[in-house]
Amino acid sequence: MNLAEMLRGNPLAQQRLADNFAMNKQGDLARMMQQHGTVQDPARVQEQSVLGNLPIDVPQPTQADMLMGADQVMNLMPQAGIFAGVGSKTANLLKMKQAEELAKQGVDRKQIWDETGWYNDVDGKWKYEIDDSGAKLNKDSFVESTYSINPNTNFDYRGSLGDALKHDELYKAYPESKNIDARLGFDEGPSTKFHTRPDGSIPASAGGSFSPTFNRIVTKSGYGEPSTRSTTLHELQHSIQEGADGFASGGNVSPELQQAYWNKYATDYRAGNGPQLRKDSNMLSSQISDLNRFNNINDYRNITKPRQLFNSMDFYKHSNTLRNALGPTPKRGPKYKKWAQDAGNMLADIMEKEGGDGFRYSVHSRAEVKRRLRNAKAKADRLDKKGAWKMAQLRHKMDDADPTMHQWDTEKLYDAYRKLAGEAEARNVQTRMDFTPQQRQAQPPWETLDVPENELLVRMLTGQ
Repeated sequence: MNLAEMLRGNPLAQQRLADNFAMNKQGDLARMMQQHGTVQDPARVQEQSVLGNLPIDVPQPTQADMLMGADQVMNLMPQAGIFAGVGSKTANLLKMKQAEELAKQGVDRKQIWDETGWYNDVDGKWKYEIDDSGAKLNKDSFVESTYSINPNTNFDYRGSLGDALKHDELYKAYPESKNIDARLGFDEGPSTKFHTRPDGSIPASAGGSFSPTFNRIVTKSGYGEPSTRSTTLHELQHSIQEGADGFASGGNVSPELQQAYWNKYATDYRAGNGPQLRKDSNMLSSQISDLNRFNNINDYRNITKPRQLFNSMDFYKHSNTLRNALGPTPKRGPKYKKWAQDAGNMLADIMEKEGGDGFRYSVHSRAEVKRRLRNAKAKADRLDKKGAWKMAQLRHKMDDADPTMHQWDTEKLYDAYRKLAGEAEARNVQTRMDFTPQQRQAQPPWETLDVPENELLVRMLTGQ
Protein backbone atom coordinates (compact mmCIF):
# COMPACT_ATOMS: atom_id res chain seq x y z
CA MET A 1 0.00 0.00 0.00
CA ASN A 2 1.49 3.36 -1.00
CA LEU A 3 1.07 6.64 0.89
CA ALA A 4 -1.64 7.96 -1.38
CA GLU A 5 -3.67 4.79 -0.90
CA MET A 6 -3.20 5.08 2.84
CA LEU A 7 -4.61 8.60 2.73
CA ARG A 8 -7.44 7.51 0.47
CA GLY A 9 -8.59 5.20 3.24
CA ASN A 10 -8.63 8.08 5.70
CA PRO A 11 -10.96 10.92 4.56
CA LEU A 12 -10.07 13.12 7.53
CA ALA A 13 -6.37 12.87 6.70
CA GLN A 14 -7.14 13.73 3.06
CA GLN A 15 -8.96 16.87 4.05
CA ARG A 16 -6.24 17.94 6.47
CA LEU A 17 -3.64 17.44 3.75
CA ALA A 18 -5.66 19.71 1.46
CA ASP A 19 -6.09 22.27 4.22
CA ASN A 20 -2.37 22.58 4.80
CA PHE A 21 -1.75 23.19 1.12
CA ALA A 22 -4.57 25.73 1.12
CA MET A 23 -3.00 27.55 4.07
CA ASN A 24 0.51 27.58 2.53
CA LYS A 25 1.79 25.25 5.24
CA GLN A 26 2.94 22.55 2.86
CA GLY A 27 6.67 22.41 3.61
CA ASP A 28 6.67 19.48 6.01
CA LEU A 29 4.08 17.59 3.98
CA ALA A 30 5.92 18.15 0.75
CA ARG A 31 9.17 16.91 2.23
CA MET A 32 7.39 13.84 3.58
CA MET A 33 5.98 12.98 0.18
CA GLN A 34 9.16 13.89 -1.75
CA GLN A 35 10.88 11.00 0.02
CA HIS A 36 8.78 8.76 -2.23
CA GLY A 37 8.85 10.60 -5.52
CA THR A 38 8.02 13.91 -7.21
CA VAL A 39 5.13 15.79 -5.68
CA GLN A 40 2.57 16.91 -8.19
CA ASP A 41 1.37 20.50 -8.42
CA PRO A 42 0.10 21.42 -4.90
CA ALA A 43 -3.04 23.04 -6.28
CA ARG A 44 -3.89 19.84 -8.13
CA VAL A 45 -3.21 17.71 -5.07
CA GLN A 46 -5.46 20.02 -3.06
CA GLU A 47 -8.27 19.81 -5.58
CA GLN A 48 -8.05 16.06 -5.90
CA SER A 49 -7.86 15.46 -2.18
CA VAL A 50 -11.02 17.45 -1.62
CA LEU A 51 -12.70 15.16 -4.12
CA GLY A 52 -11.28 12.10 -2.33
CA ASN A 53 -9.26 11.17 -5.44
CA LEU A 54 -5.57 11.53 -4.58
CA PRO A 55 -3.04 10.53 -7.27
CA ILE A 56 -1.71 7.01 -6.81
CA ASP A 57 1.61 7.32 -8.72
CA VAL A 58 3.62 7.77 -5.51
CA PRO A 59 6.29 5.04 -4.99
CA GLN A 60 5.96 2.54 -2.17
CA PRO A 61 6.88 4.04 1.25
CA THR A 62 8.90 2.26 3.91
CA GLN A 63 7.23 0.38 6.73
CA ALA A 64 8.01 3.31 9.07
CA ASP A 65 6.33 5.70 6.64
CA MET A 66 3.26 3.49 6.54
CA LEU A 67 3.01 3.65 10.31
CA MET A 68 3.39 7.43 10.54
CA GLY A 69 2.01 8.71 7.25
CA ALA A 70 -1.66 9.51 7.97
CA ASP A 71 -1.01 10.34 11.63
CA GLN A 72 1.68 12.86 10.70
CA VAL A 73 -0.65 14.53 8.24
CA MET A 74 -3.38 14.74 10.89
CA ASN A 75 -0.99 16.13 13.52
CA LEU A 76 0.09 19.05 11.34
CA MET A 77 -3.11 20.98 12.12
CA PRO A 78 -2.69 24.31 13.97
CA GLN A 79 -3.16 24.50 17.72
CA ALA A 80 -5.56 27.03 19.24
CA GLY A 81 -6.16 29.98 21.58
CA ILE A 82 -7.34 33.39 20.28
CA PHE A 83 -10.74 33.11 18.57
CA ALA A 84 -10.72 34.20 14.94
CA GLY A 85 -13.19 34.37 12.06
CA VAL A 86 -13.48 34.84 8.32
CA GLY A 87 -11.61 38.16 8.55
CA SER A 88 -8.43 36.30 9.45
CA LYS A 89 -5.78 36.10 6.72
CA THR A 90 -5.12 32.46 7.61
CA ALA A 91 -8.75 31.37 7.95
CA ASN A 92 -9.34 28.00 6.30
CA LEU A 93 -12.48 28.89 4.39
CA LEU A 94 -12.77 25.40 2.92
CA LYS A 95 -13.15 24.04 6.42
CA MET A 96 -15.63 26.77 7.31
CA LYS A 97 -17.77 25.90 4.28
CA GLN A 98 -17.60 22.26 5.29
CA ALA A 99 -18.72 23.24 8.81
CA GLU A 100 -21.66 25.21 7.39
CA GLU A 101 -22.73 22.26 5.25
CA LEU A 102 -22.51 19.87 8.20
CA ALA A 103 -24.60 22.27 10.29
CA LYS A 104 -27.26 22.41 7.56
CA GLN A 105 -27.37 18.61 7.66
CA GLY A 106 -28.05 18.71 11.39
CA VAL A 107 -24.68 17.30 12.42
CA ASP A 108 -23.83 17.62 16.13
CA ARG A 109 -21.89 20.77 17.06
CA LYS A 110 -19.10 18.80 18.74
CA GLN A 111 -18.70 16.58 15.69
CA ILE A 112 -18.45 19.66 13.46
CA TRP A 113 -15.73 21.01 15.77
CA ASP A 114 -13.86 17.69 15.72
CA GLU A 115 -13.95 17.43 11.93
CA THR A 116 -13.37 21.04 10.92
CA GLY A 117 -11.99 23.05 13.85
CA TRP A 118 -14.83 25.60 13.35
CA TYR A 119 -17.91 26.29 15.45
CA ASN A 120 -20.92 28.61 15.25
CA ASP A 121 -20.90 30.87 18.31
CA VAL A 122 -23.79 32.54 20.17
CA ASP A 123 -23.32 35.71 18.12
CA GLY A 124 -24.02 33.74 14.93
CA LYS A 125 -20.40 33.98 13.75
CA TRP A 126 -18.32 31.03 12.59
CA LYS A 127 -15.02 30.89 14.50
CA TYR A 128 -11.84 28.88 14.90
CA GLU A 129 -8.84 29.20 17.23
CA ILE A 130 -5.37 30.60 16.59
CA ASP A 131 -2.38 28.98 18.27
CA ASP A 132 -1.42 30.88 21.44
CA SER A 133 1.35 28.48 22.48
CA GLY A 134 4.07 30.75 21.05
CA ALA A 135 2.72 33.96 22.60
CA LYS A 136 5.42 35.45 24.84
CA LEU A 137 6.24 38.89 26.17
CA ASN A 138 9.52 40.13 24.68
CA LYS A 139 11.35 41.10 27.86
CA ASP A 140 14.19 42.75 25.92
CA SER A 141 11.76 45.40 24.64
CA PHE A 142 10.72 46.43 28.16
CA VAL A 143 12.45 49.14 30.18
CA GLU A 144 13.72 47.79 33.49
CA SER A 145 13.55 49.93 36.63
CA THR A 146 13.70 49.57 40.41
CA TYR A 147 12.44 51.70 43.29
CA SER A 148 13.80 51.98 46.82
CA ILE A 149 10.34 51.64 48.37
CA ASN A 150 9.49 48.54 46.30
CA PRO A 151 11.61 45.38 46.33
CA ASN A 152 10.29 44.38 42.90
CA THR A 153 11.88 45.01 39.53
CA ASN A 154 9.45 46.71 37.18
CA PHE A 155 9.40 46.14 33.40
CA ASP A 156 7.55 48.78 31.40
CA TYR A 157 6.75 49.09 27.70
CA ARG A 158 5.31 51.84 25.50
CA GLY A 159 5.11 51.24 21.77
CA SER A 160 3.74 48.89 19.10
CA LEU A 161 2.39 45.57 20.30
CA GLY A 162 4.42 43.68 17.71
CA ASP A 163 7.66 44.55 19.55
CA ALA A 164 6.29 43.72 23.02
CA LEU A 165 4.43 40.48 22.33
CA LYS A 166 5.81 37.63 20.27
CA HIS A 167 2.83 35.99 18.59
CA ASP A 168 3.65 34.97 15.02
CA GLU A 169 0.43 33.04 14.38
CA LEU A 170 -1.76 35.98 15.42
CA TYR A 171 0.16 38.48 13.30
CA LYS A 172 -0.14 36.20 10.26
CA ALA A 173 -3.89 36.11 10.77
CA TYR A 174 -4.34 39.76 11.75
CA PRO A 175 -1.25 41.73 10.60
CA GLU A 176 -2.76 45.00 11.84
CA SER A 177 -2.53 43.71 15.41
CA LYS A 178 1.21 44.42 15.40
CA ASN A 179 0.45 48.14 15.20
CA ILE A 180 -1.78 48.32 18.28
CA ASP A 181 -0.48 50.94 20.73
CA ALA A 182 0.61 48.88 23.75
CA ARG A 183 1.21 50.14 27.28
CA LEU A 184 2.23 47.09 29.21
CA GLY A 185 4.02 46.37 32.44
CA PHE A 186 4.94 43.52 34.74
CA ASP A 187 6.94 42.95 37.91
CA GLU A 188 9.51 40.47 39.13
CA GLY A 189 10.24 40.17 42.81
CA PRO A 190 8.97 39.09 46.25
CA SER A 191 5.88 41.32 46.32
CA THR A 192 4.72 40.63 42.77
CA LYS A 193 0.96 40.11 42.57
CA PHE A 194 -0.70 37.28 40.68
CA HIS A 195 -4.32 36.67 39.84
CA THR A 196 -4.92 32.94 40.01
CA ARG A 197 -7.56 30.64 38.63
CA PRO A 198 -9.88 28.74 41.01
CA ASP A 199 -7.57 25.71 40.84
CA GLY A 200 -4.66 27.86 42.01
CA SER A 201 -2.83 28.00 38.68
CA ILE A 202 -1.52 31.20 37.12
CA PRO A 203 -2.52 33.34 35.28
CA ALA A 204 -6.04 34.69 35.19
CA SER A 205 -5.84 38.46 34.71
CA ALA A 206 -3.83 41.50 35.71
CA GLY A 207 -6.58 43.95 34.75
CA GLY A 208 -6.47 45.94 31.55
CA SER A 209 -8.41 47.59 28.76
CA PHE A 210 -8.66 47.94 25.00
CA SER A 211 -9.66 51.26 23.43
CA PRO A 212 -10.94 50.97 19.86
CA THR A 213 -10.85 54.78 19.62
CA PHE A 214 -7.11 54.94 20.24
CA ASN A 215 -6.37 51.34 19.14
CA ARG A 216 -4.61 50.86 22.47
CA ILE A 217 -4.12 48.03 24.96
CA VAL A 218 -3.24 48.93 28.54
CA THR A 219 -2.44 46.55 31.40
CA LYS A 220 -2.04 47.34 35.09
CA SER A 221 1.45 47.24 36.57
CA GLY A 222 2.52 45.34 39.66
CA TYR A 223 1.58 41.89 38.37
CA GLY A 224 3.78 39.04 37.22
CA GLU A 225 4.60 38.32 33.59
CA PRO A 226 2.14 35.38 33.27
CA SER A 227 -0.78 37.53 34.45
CA THR A 228 0.20 40.42 32.14
CA ARG A 229 0.53 38.06 29.17
CA SER A 230 -2.90 36.62 29.99
CA THR A 231 -4.48 40.08 30.16
CA THR A 232 -2.84 41.13 26.90
CA LEU A 233 -4.39 38.14 25.12
CA HIS A 234 -7.76 38.97 26.70
CA GLU A 235 -7.59 42.51 25.33
CA LEU A 236 -6.35 41.25 21.95
CA GLN A 237 -9.57 39.25 21.69
CA HIS A 238 -11.50 42.47 22.22
CA SER A 239 -9.54 44.08 19.37
CA ILE A 240 -10.57 41.23 17.07
CA GLN A 241 -14.20 41.57 18.19
CA GLU A 242 -14.09 45.23 17.25
CA GLY A 243 -12.51 44.50 13.84
CA ALA A 244 -13.73 43.22 10.51
CA ASP A 245 -15.08 39.95 11.93
CA GLY A 246 -17.65 41.88 13.98
CA PHE A 247 -17.93 39.45 16.87
CA ALA A 248 -20.09 40.17 19.91
CA SER A 249 -18.36 42.93 21.87
CA GLY A 250 -17.44 43.38 25.50
CA GLY A 251 -18.26 46.40 27.61
CA ASN A 252 -18.01 48.09 30.98
CA VAL A 253 -19.80 47.96 34.31
CA SER A 254 -22.51 50.56 33.74
CA PRO A 255 -26.23 51.15 34.47
CA GLU A 256 -26.99 50.73 30.76
CA LEU A 257 -26.43 46.99 31.17
CA GLN A 258 -29.67 46.66 33.16
CA GLN A 259 -31.72 48.07 30.29
CA ALA A 260 -29.79 45.89 27.82
CA TYR A 261 -30.64 42.77 29.78
CA TRP A 262 -34.29 43.75 30.06
CA ASN A 263 -34.32 44.17 26.28
CA LYS A 264 -32.77 40.71 25.83
CA TYR A 265 -35.24 39.04 28.18
CA ALA A 266 -38.20 40.85 26.61
CA THR A 267 -37.09 39.83 23.10
CA ASP A 268 -36.67 36.18 24.15
CA TYR A 269 -40.01 36.29 25.97
CA ARG A 270 -41.88 37.48 22.89
CA ALA A 271 -40.00 35.09 20.60
CA GLY A 272 -40.94 32.18 22.88
CA ASN A 273 -44.66 33.05 22.75
CA GLY A 274 -44.37 34.01 26.41
CA PRO A 275 -47.48 36.23 26.70
CA GLN A 276 -49.87 33.56 25.40
CA LEU A 277 -48.21 30.71 27.31
CA ARG A 278 -48.31 32.76 30.50
CA LYS A 279 -52.01 33.58 30.00
CA ASP A 280 -52.87 29.91 29.38
CA SER A 281 -50.71 28.78 32.29
CA ASN A 282 -52.22 31.28 34.73
CA MET A 283 -55.76 30.29 33.72
CA LEU A 284 -54.92 26.62 34.15
CA SER A 285 -53.24 27.26 37.51
CA SER A 286 -56.43 28.90 38.73
CA GLN A 287 -58.47 25.90 37.58
CA ILE A 288 -56.10 23.47 39.30
CA SER A 289 -56.24 25.52 42.50
CA ASP A 290 -60.05 25.38 42.51
CA LEU A 291 -60.10 21.68 41.66
CA ASN A 292 -57.63 20.94 44.45
CA ARG A 293 -59.89 22.77 46.88
CA PHE A 294 -62.96 20.89 45.59
CA ASN A 295 -61.07 17.62 45.91
CA ASN A 296 -60.00 18.37 49.48
CA ILE A 297 -63.54 19.43 50.48
CA ASN A 298 -64.90 16.15 49.10
CA ASP A 299 -62.21 14.19 50.95
CA TYR A 300 -62.95 15.97 54.26
CA ARG A 301 -66.67 15.17 53.91
CA ASN A 302 -65.89 11.49 53.31
CA ILE A 303 -63.35 10.61 56.01
CA THR A 304 -63.07 6.88 56.72
CA LYS A 305 -59.82 6.97 58.69
CA PRO A 306 -58.87 9.74 61.16
CA ARG A 307 -55.39 10.14 59.67
CA GLN A 308 -56.99 11.50 56.48
CA LEU A 309 -57.82 14.56 58.56
CA PHE A 310 -54.85 14.75 60.91
CA ASN A 311 -52.27 14.44 58.10
CA SER A 312 -53.62 17.50 56.28
CA MET A 313 -52.24 21.05 56.51
CA ASP A 314 -55.78 22.42 56.46
CA PHE A 315 -56.52 20.71 59.79
CA TYR A 316 -53.51 22.30 61.52
CA LYS A 317 -54.44 25.67 60.08
CA HIS A 318 -57.90 25.48 61.71
CA SER A 319 -57.26 23.07 64.61
CA ASN A 320 -58.00 25.62 67.33
CA THR A 321 -61.35 26.54 65.74
CA LEU A 322 -62.29 22.86 65.41
CA ARG A 323 -61.34 21.99 69.01
CA ASN A 324 -63.17 25.02 70.38
CA ALA A 325 -66.34 23.85 68.60
CA LEU A 326 -66.04 20.08 69.10
CA GLY A 327 -64.03 19.84 72.30
CA PRO A 328 -60.75 17.99 72.86
CA THR A 329 -59.85 15.18 70.47
CA PRO A 330 -60.65 11.75 71.98
CA LYS A 331 -57.66 9.43 72.41
CA ARG A 332 -58.98 6.38 70.54
CA GLY A 333 -61.99 4.21 69.65
CA PRO A 334 -65.31 5.05 67.94
CA LYS A 335 -65.44 8.52 69.54
CA TYR A 336 -62.05 9.28 68.02
CA LYS A 337 -63.30 8.35 64.51
CA LYS A 338 -66.61 10.23 65.01
CA TRP A 339 -64.74 13.34 66.15
CA ALA A 340 -62.56 13.22 63.00
CA GLN A 341 -65.62 12.89 60.74
CA ASP A 342 -67.41 15.81 62.42
CA ALA A 343 -64.24 17.90 62.22
CA GLY A 344 -63.90 16.99 58.55
CA ASN A 345 -67.40 18.22 57.72
CA MET A 346 -66.84 21.39 59.72
CA LEU A 347 -63.48 21.97 57.95
CA ALA A 348 -65.19 21.53 54.55
CA ASP A 349 -67.74 24.23 55.54
CA ILE A 350 -64.94 26.59 56.57
CA MET A 351 -63.10 26.07 53.28
CA GLU A 352 -66.23 26.78 51.24
CA LYS A 353 -66.69 30.07 53.07
CA GLU A 354 -63.03 30.97 52.61
CA GLY A 355 -63.56 30.78 48.86
CA GLY A 356 -65.71 33.92 48.98
CA ASP A 357 -68.65 34.81 46.79
CA GLY A 358 -66.74 33.86 43.65
CA PHE A 359 -66.17 30.34 44.89
CA ARG A 360 -68.73 27.72 43.93
CA TYR A 361 -68.44 24.26 45.39
CA SER A 362 -68.48 21.55 42.75
CA VAL A 363 -71.69 19.54 42.54
CA HIS A 364 -69.82 16.77 40.73
CA SER A 365 -68.97 13.48 42.35
CA ARG A 366 -65.60 12.86 43.97
CA ALA A 367 -64.58 10.71 41.03
CA GLU A 368 -65.48 13.46 38.54
CA VAL A 369 -63.49 16.08 40.45
CA LYS A 370 -60.45 13.80 40.61
CA ARG A 371 -60.73 13.08 36.88
CA ARG A 372 -60.88 16.78 36.05
CA LEU A 373 -57.91 17.45 38.33
CA ARG A 374 -55.81 14.75 36.61
CA ASN A 375 -56.68 16.17 33.19
CA ALA A 376 -55.81 19.71 34.26
CA LYS A 377 -52.42 18.62 35.63
CA ALA A 378 -51.68 16.69 32.44
CA LYS A 379 -52.52 19.80 30.41
CA ALA A 380 -50.19 21.85 32.62
CA ASP A 381 -47.39 19.36 31.94
CA ARG A 382 -47.97 19.74 28.20
CA LEU A 383 -47.81 23.53 28.53
CA ASP A 384 -44.49 23.23 30.37
CA LYS A 385 -43.12 21.11 27.54
CA LYS A 386 -44.12 23.91 25.17
CA GLY A 387 -42.08 26.31 27.29
CA ALA A 388 -44.56 27.71 29.82
CA TRP A 389 -42.25 27.14 32.81
CA LYS A 390 -39.27 28.53 30.92
CA MET A 391 -41.28 31.62 29.97
CA ALA A 392 -42.38 32.06 33.59
CA GLN A 393 -38.72 32.11 34.66
CA LEU A 394 -37.92 34.53 31.86
CA ARG A 395 -40.75 36.81 32.96
CA HIS A 396 -39.29 36.79 36.46
CA LYS A 397 -35.93 37.87 35.02
CA MET A 398 -37.68 40.65 33.08
CA ASP A 399 -39.25 41.96 36.27
CA ASP A 400 -35.91 41.78 38.07
CA ALA A 401 -34.18 43.71 35.27
CA ASP A 402 -36.93 46.30 34.76
CA PRO A 403 -35.22 49.68 35.44
CA THR A 404 -38.60 51.32 36.04
CA MET A 405 -39.14 49.07 39.07
CA HIS A 406 -35.70 49.25 40.72
CA GLN A 407 -32.03 49.90 39.96
CA TRP A 408 -29.37 47.20 40.06
CA ASP A 409 -26.55 47.65 42.56
CA THR A 410 -22.86 47.47 41.61
CA GLU A 411 -22.62 43.75 42.34
CA LYS A 412 -25.55 43.00 40.06
CA LEU A 413 -24.13 45.20 37.30
CA TYR A 414 -20.76 43.48 37.55
CA ASP A 415 -22.45 40.10 37.19
CA ALA A 416 -24.22 41.42 34.09
CA TYR A 417 -20.89 42.66 32.71
CA ARG A 418 -19.37 39.20 33.15
CA LYS A 419 -22.26 37.73 31.15
CA LEU A 420 -21.55 39.87 28.08
CA ALA A 421 -20.69 37.39 25.32
CA GLY A 422 -17.61 39.40 24.31
CA GLU A 423 -16.28 39.43 27.88
CA ALA A 424 -16.91 35.71 28.40
CA GLU A 425 -15.13 34.98 25.10
CA ALA A 426 -12.09 37.07 26.09
CA ARG A 427 -11.89 35.29 29.45
CA ASN A 428 -12.17 31.99 27.62
CA VAL A 429 -9.00 32.90 25.72
CA GLN A 430 -7.24 33.14 29.08
CA THR A 431 -8.73 29.84 30.23
CA ARG A 432 -7.53 28.02 27.10
CA MET A 433 -4.21 29.79 26.45
CA ASP A 434 -2.13 27.05 28.11
CA PHE A 435 -4.22 24.11 26.89
CA THR A 436 -2.43 21.32 25.09
CA PRO A 437 -3.72 20.41 21.60
CA GLN A 438 -5.32 17.32 23.14
CA GLN A 439 -7.17 19.41 25.73
CA ARG A 440 -8.45 21.83 23.11
CA GLN A 441 -9.66 19.03 20.89
CA ALA A 442 -11.43 17.30 23.78
CA GLN A 443 -12.97 20.50 25.18
CA PRO A 444 -14.56 22.77 22.56
CA PRO A 445 -14.74 26.50 23.37
CA TRP A 446 -18.36 26.54 24.50
CA GLU A 447 -17.61 23.91 27.16
CA THR A 448 -14.91 26.02 28.85
CA LEU A 449 -16.94 29.22 29.17
CA ASP A 450 -17.36 30.40 32.76
CA VAL A 451 -20.95 31.51 32.02
CA PRO A 452 -23.61 29.19 30.50
CA GLU A 453 -24.23 30.09 26.86
CA ASN A 454 -27.96 30.63 27.42
CA GLU A 455 -27.17 33.38 29.96
CA LEU A 456 -24.87 35.37 27.68
CA LEU A 457 -25.91 38.78 26.39
CA VAL A 458 -24.91 39.29 22.76
CA ARG A 459 -24.18 42.94 21.98
CA MET A 460 -23.04 43.74 18.46
CA LEU A 461 -21.42 46.95 17.27
CA THR A 462 -23.62 49.30 15.26
CA GLY A 463 -23.94 48.13 11.69
CA GLN A 464 -22.78 44.56 12.38
